Amino acid sequence: YKEDKVARSLMLQKQLDRYASITLDAE
Repeated sequence: YKEDKVARSLMLQKQLDRYASITLDAE
């Protein structure tokens, strides 16, 4: 269960980073 949670957190962080970079590029 713990490992699954960690994997999910990493995925969320990756998506956030991707979204952030896209937003920065748009500006």
